[in-house]
Amino acid sequence: MMTGAKITLDTGMDTVRDKLADLAGVDWMMSLPQRRAAYAAHPAGHGRPGLYADGGAGLVAVAFGDLEVPAADHVVVPVRWEPVEPGDEFTVRLDGSLTLAPAAEPGRSALTLAGICQVFPSALTARGHEQVRLEFMEASLEFVTSVARDLVGAAGPGPEHDGLGPSWAW
Repeated sequence: MMTGAKITLDTGMDTVRDKLADLAGVDWMMSLPQRRAAYAAHPAGHGRPGLYADGGAGLVAVAFGDLEVPAADHVVVPVRWEPVEPGDEFTVRLDGSLTLAPAAEPGRSALTLAGICQVFPSALTARGHEQVRLEFMEASLEFVTSVARDLVGAAGPGPEHDGLGPSWAW
């Protein structure tokens, strides 16, 4: 299944380009939205860079790949999500990319996560395909928002403004 999420940043691409490039080769652990409460005490739920530390578990390993050759109008970093807990009923794999590009509005940029999600049969037995798709859309949106917050936080927009615009998932 194809999936993705997009968020507009209230800052230009040049301001956050280097910060996105710094993610190349970095690994994160993140929890998926429906599973946080069940794994609140999981040791991987602590110290995840760029993600909320609200008691989630390290259910999914996020690996950022090597930076693709940057172009003047966009930067692309491959990303992969893989399950880290065998037998979990929400078992997915995502192969995709994060792309930073100028937004339609001058002085703004857009961060897009797009990829192909492989849903294992064990995820579909407990819940239907539509429920898994909705959960994965929510996880994709939270992920791209977390990365965006990390990018604009480094750019220092100020405490009165978080530097983020509209976002959506598909």
